[in-house]
Amino acid sequence: MPTTAQLRYEVLDALARREGLDALRQALERSSEMECWLAGGVVRDVRVNGVSLGEGGLNTMVAAWYGVPVALVTGDDVAVKQVVEVATSAKSVAVKRAINPRAVELRPFKAVHEEIEEAAFAGVRDAKKFQAKRPPSFKVEVQFQEVTIPEVAAMVPTMERPAPDTISFTTDSMPKAYTLSRLLYRYINPD
Repeated sequence: MPTTAQLRYEVLDALARREGLDALRQALERSSEMECWLAGGVVRDVRVNGVSLGEGGLNTMVAAWYGVPVALVTGDDVAVKQVVEVATSAKSVAVKRAINPRAVELRPFKAVHEEIEEAAFAGVRDAKKFQAKRPPSFKVEVQFQEVTIPEVAAMVPTMERPAPDTISFTTDSMPKAYTLSRLLYRYINPD
């Protein structure tokens, strides 16, 4: 029985093959190596052009930059809601209810598996290519749980520190915005 992550990958891979989107397929291969970068407890919030986004929302904006539709979203009810607000045509299945950051209430496996299978089929069937969404700039604000990373990051040219726990920057592409956000979280280690 495939896992949810495997199903997500297979659906996106099938869509990428159908649409000839080699860049998406390469990104999928790289994403399987990445950890969930907001889950580590270092980042409190990420806002892009004033909109608070979770990891799924950021990924959705990168996909939109390339004109790639999001076909399916699965996860806890909070994550699904965040992504569907950005990827309005995506099919979604909430597989669990978030109680707090460390606790969830799972839904019955069989029912969830059937819903995911149906939603994945419908998501791929209904996915449409669209014009890439490329606003002229992206203002990103990364709010951290503590002030140490912002203290160090503020020394990097183009980085601003609008609050003790926040770093902001503006860039001309969503892929750059995503990369810089990850750089702030993952590679600046003030210890």
